[in-house]
Amino acid sequence: MTRTISPGRYKTICNCFHEYIRHGAVLEQYELNRYHVLATDLISPIDHRYRIYRDRKSKKNVRPMGATDHLIVAMGMVLTRIHGRENVVLLTTDRRMVKAVERATGMNQNTADSMRLPERAASLGYTWGPEMYPQVLNLTHAADRQLEDFFGDWPLSTRAPRGTTPRAAGI
Repeated sequence: MTRTISPGRYKTICNCFHEYIRHGAVLEQYELNRYHVLATDLISPIDHRYRIYRDRKSKKNVRPMGATDHLIVAMGMVLTRIHGRENVVLLTTDRRMVKAVERATGMNQNTADSMRLPERAASLGYTWGPEMYPQVLNLTHAADRQLEDFFGDWPLSTRAPRGTTPRAAGI
C-alpha cells in the first residue's frame, strides 16, 4: 500500500531537509576529488570480473555497476584510509555494490595479483588487502541488531537536532 503525503507535509519535509544541509547542520558534504576517481581502479575490475546480478530472479541484467557506484565505493575507500575500516560503513540497498565489496574483501592474493590490484593499490599509496575496503551494510537485509550496532540505537530517534544554530553557521 502506497500512501501519498499532502503538499503541506511535503513542503515541510523539503524545508527541513534543506535546513539540515545548509552549513553542515546535520549532513556533511563530501567533495569528489581526483583520488576518488583514481581509487575506482581498485573496485571496477572486481565488479567487471564477477557477474553480479542486480536481481537473483532475473539473470538477464548482468551489467556491472555504473561509474557513480564505483565512485561511491572509492570514496568509502579513501574515508577508510583516513578514519580506519572500523569507522566507515557504506549503507546501501544495491546488492551489486554489497557483493562487489564482499568479493574485494574476500579475494585471495593470487586472484588479486592476476587482476593487478596490488600494483594498482601501490600506485595510489595503498597496501592492497581487505582492510582497504570499507565495511558495507545492505539496508534491505540488515537485521535490527546490525542497525543498532552501527547507529548506536535502533530504531532511530525522530526528534529534531539539538540546538538552533548550525555548527558551521559562523563561516
